[in-house]
Amino acid sequence: MKNIFKHMVSHPIQTLRFVVFHPLQTLRFINGKYLHVGLRARDPELQNMKSWFYGSLLKENLESIFPGIEEISYKIVNGFKRQNNATVNINELNTLLAVQLFIKAENVLEIGTYDGGTALNMAANLTGNGKVYTVDLPSGFKDFELTISRFSNNAQEFKNIGIQYKGTEFEKRIIQIYEDSAKIDYDKLGALFDMVFIDGCHDYIYVKSDYEKVLKYVRKGGIIIWHDYGMIRDVTKFADDLSRNRVIHVVSGTRLALTII
Repeated sequence: MKNIFKHMVSHPIQTLRFVVFHPLQTLRFINGKYLHVGLRARDPELQNMKSWFYGSLLKENLESIFPGIEEISYKIVNGFKRQNNATVNINELNTLLAVQLFIKAENVLEIGTYDGGTALNMAANLTGNGKVYTVDLPSGFKDFELTISRFSNNAQEFKNIGIQYKGTEFEKRIIQIYEDSAKIDYDKLGALFDMVFIDGCHDYIYVKSDYEKVLKYVRKGGIIIWHDYGMIRDVTKFADDLSRNRVIHVVSGTRLALTII
């Protein structure tokens, strides 16, 4: 696009002649690039991104938040074993792992294990002797500790929790915690976290509780990341509310919002 614009500016007579003698092609070009009248994206991923319409925070390129991160390399395991709107997508996974390696995270906390795909990848990229602590609801779970909207109940079948990492070489670096995140006593874990990924219950009261509970267990310079900014209203509203008191970054092309402690 920049090259086209430069060409138009540097060759105004040529450009004007093309517009005059090829009006239909000019209109198609303008419509395809800018107006999109009568056009519909056929990529399901793009259609999905159109539902990320909540939020007031501007999205930023990852390299503008973490200058130099574009040089980071990392390992991806089962990269495309994703479930649409249920797990992080491949771009979000790349972002999480790049941030993890960039800050040289050893101890990582994840709230919301689901099938364990994210925990598996974070464990595969740990530095030092660190661990991934991942939290999901226990067997026989019935009621949330905090009162939530029935639409916020995203409890998964216990048998499916962590299935992606179980039996892999990285399982030994993952500590699975079966507990309602509002009830966890983080003192008992005896760890300070370099990175926390909050992707559990998406009700506002839980997003707020998870943040407030983990805050004092994140080292200075550590990162807290939320999933589903823009797509889920309660997550988005909490991040927007918090942005009045601290800097919140939203990564372009993802549903990830983060703050540096």
